[in-house]
Amino acid sequence: MDVTSTPEEAARKFAGGAKLAVVTVTDAGGTQTLDVRRDQEKNVYAKSSVVDGVYKANIDLGDAVDKGMDDFRNKKVFDFGFSDPGKVDLKGVSYTKEGDKWKSGAKVMDNTSVQNLIDKLRDLSATKFTEKEEEPPFSRR
Repeated sequence: MDVTSTPEEAARKFAGGAKLAVVTVTDAGGTQTLDVRRDQEKNVYAKSSVVDGVYKANIDLGDAVDKGMDDFRNKKVFDFGFSDPGKVDLKGVSYTKEGDKWKSGAKVMDNTSVQNLIDKLRDLSATKFTEKEEEPPFSRR
């Protein structure tokens, strides 16, 4: 928080600023809120429920809270972290790890190629989400 601006100037700019977010944090000590706003010059101001006054804040705070819900969602398509799967099915072909080798049936596969595939699957992420849950293309009746 910046204390170089006068309290009156900060309060005036906060009152006229566009609301970015109200952040509420709850822990064992209770609930605290932080009201974050941005003025026309893109300066960020914050008012806390714990500390009296309005303060000019770092622009990074404004950028951090000026996000939609999708920005906080996990976008990973697969969630197997850094543990390697023991089996991968792709286009009707099964690749199974046996010891330190990957096999398709009885055929030994190139470990580097299969590992590259697994790395690509691990990195696969969504770019956006649907607005509402859609009915699956087929359903049980």
